[in-house]
Amino acid sequence: MKIQQLRPPARSSNQGGEPFKFKYGSWGAGLFSLLLSHFTLQAQDLDTIDCGPHTDLRKVISYLPDEMIHYQWMLYPNDELHCEGRHMNDEKQGWWKFYYATGALKAIGVYENDLREGFWKAYHPNGELSTSGDYVHGKRNGYWWMFDKRGQLTAEGWYIDGEMYDWWKFYEDTYMIQEGSFTAGTKTGYWKSYNQGNLVSVKIYE
Repeated sequence: MKIQQLRPPARSSNQGGEPFKFKYGSWGAGLFSLLLSHFTLQAQDLDTIDCGPHTDLRKVISYLPDEMIHYQWMLYPNDELHCEGRHMNDEKQGWWKFYYATGALKAIGVYENDLREGFWKAYHPNGELSTSGDYVHGKRNGYWWMFDKRGQLTAEGWYIDGEMYDWWKFYEDTYMIQEGSFTAGTKTGYWKSYNQGNLVSVKIYE
């Protein structure tokens, strides 16, 4: 699923309805826990991508005329580009790109005063989109999407100030396996579990 085809839905955390079942099978719990753990690691990976000091990287700097603004490249030992972007008064500003040692694009987005701002995208080493969403003052905000190495959607939902909020959906092999709401990263309200598109359980979190 291409990110250009996705549009954030209206925010809503009231999508529960009446409980279907109050039991919660081990299939849904185990698979969802594994997927959520993988999703969290992917999101954290994008947050930690940086062009900071690395002992094995080589820095190349090109100064612009006023000497307060410069363009920076960091190179891997094999001379492949690690990152590139603009500094102003020792803070990252504007568009920055990050790369794998193979030369494949790893992440791209905008900095304002050394903080991530606006729409960012990260990629798997094979070039498939991995993570996509908005930052506000360096924190994840707004609607985010997550994809596996095959390019299939694995999760989508809302962030507020870096925490998961409101309605989230999780997928496995194109099927939705769970959906429900978060409050500050904690499950709340109705959570539904599915098996190949069929509802198998509903659990209520206080």
